[in-house]
Amino acid sequence: MGIKMLVLSLTGQCNFACRYCYAAEHERIMMSPETALAAVKLAADGGERFVIQFSGGEPLLNFDCLKAVVDYVHQEKLPAVLQLQTNGSLLTDKIAKYLYKNKVAIGVSLDGIEIVNIRHDRESERRSRYATMLAEKRGRDGYTRREALEKMFDRNYFGMMMVEAGDADAFVAGTYSNNSEVTSIARDVIGIRPDYSHFATMHIMNTKRGVYYLADTMINETEDCDTLVDIARLARHAVEYFAQKPVMAMISYSNFGSNRAQSPRAVHEAVEVLQQRYPDLCIDGEMQVNYALNRQIRDRNYPFSRLYGKDVNTLIFPNLNASSAAYRMMLEMGLCEVIGPIQIGLNKPVHFISVEAKVRDIVNLAIIATMDAAVSGKAPLADK
Repeated sequence: MGIKMLVLSLTGQCNFACRYCYAAEHERIMMSPETALAAVKLAADGGERFVIQFSGGEPLLNFDCLKAVVDYVHQEKLPAVLQLQTNGSLLTDKIAKYLYKNKVAIGVSLDGIEIVNIRHDRESERRSRYATMLAEKRGRDGYTRREALEKMFDRNYFGMMMVEAGDADAFVAGTYSNNSEVTSIARDVIGIRPDYSHFATMHIMNTKRGVYYLADTMINETEDCDTLVDIARLARHAVEYFAQKPVMAMISYSNFGSNRAQSPRAVHEAVEVLQQRYPDLCIDGEMQVNYALNRQIRDRNYPFSRLYGKDVNTLIFPNLNASSAAYRMMLEMGLCEVIGPIQIGLNKPVHFISVEAKVRDIVNLAIIATMDAAVSGKAPLADK
């Protein structure tokens, strides 16, 4: 007879149940400590060795239940092996230390996961097929088939071609400090959505004052009018995707034309274009960030603004210098929690994240990529 295994689902619904998952609105069913302890006592009857496996979500969501079981096992000296199946996104240092101290093994199941070695001989047919597709798509951009075939040994080219060919639903690329190379690959392989000339990224900042959306935070270094118009349009649709009504401020060091230098002038022109072409869009600027975030002083000094009486939730920055400094400073000072960068504007779900990102950040972005694939119709959300 094999060793008995007792599986305790901490949250009875979703293996990726976390407060950042906007995909499901159902109420989570939490297992109570009393129910869990009753199951443990039943499994321990007979005195034989058995395994207790915690699953169904992250320990932070129902730590009371997990702790009650672990403490009871040690108190009663039960012959139980303790395991936790987790994606790690909400595994805090405090909980990790508790699990280590109490000998709870942490594991991640890879059942059903396909491991692809892009350099192996068994992938030669797929490398050839992808190279042909890329050369046909980008032949007039300088891609020959021979060059395209060489690029298929690069994980970013191969992974994005998996998405482009329909062999994968989404791709998350790791980037270093210079991310222009991988974003250029995405532009060539996946392509930018129709009616746009640019794509961008957005960060979601969860602060004590509420949730804010920042763009562009990674892609576009220039600050011309056309780029800013595309970024604002993409940000609008992204915020609506998260079931929020965008109230948008175009950020600068100038307020409504008070400075005519190149940078604020480009922002000013972008606002004029957006307001003329999209009169239903709640956007205004250019304005300094304190005026964007303080409704009282903005309304008092600029009562003509389209944002009068409204709280801004979306900030469009004039360039990467401004956006990167803003969100990184807030993050390092502990003023917010961040999800991102979230890619907006490509034809398919391809996202980028720093190789130094924490597990929690990677998991959050993977969830966003899964949602993107589901919404696009490629991957049914219920199956994910």
